[in-house]
Amino acid sequence: MSTFETLKAELAETGQVTLHYSSSRQFLRGLRTLQFAAQRTPQIIVTLHGVWIATSECPEDGFAWSRIRDVHLVRQSLFSSVELTIEGEGSAGRSTMRLPRGLTVGAQDLALWLAAELSTHGTPL
Repeated sequence: MSTFETLKAELAETGQVTLHYSSSRQFLRGLRTLQFAAQRTPQIIVTLHGVWIATSECPEDGFAWSRIRDVHLVRQSLFSSVELTIEGEGSAGRSTMRLPRGLTVGAQDLALWLAAELSTHGTPL
């Protein structure tokens, strides 16, 4: 089963997917491996209602799917990251939230899955 299918199945089965930092990450194409502390604090929680991100800008209950307008995969040299475009309230307009890197799921898989979930749960534009 692919990562995409695994994430989709877990969300359908449990109603929530929690993503943490990977326990290790390879840099410079495998020349060096850094070990992260055994941090099991959730960095992203995806539910049927929306997405919560471990940042100070994220509301306590996360961003509802209806507020998420787009999912972008941003490539910067060797690294990729995922950004969400969030509809603001009032005069705040739109803002972008960059998701943490170094998660147990790769950026490309995460972006594809979140885009699919947004098309399922989000408000059509």
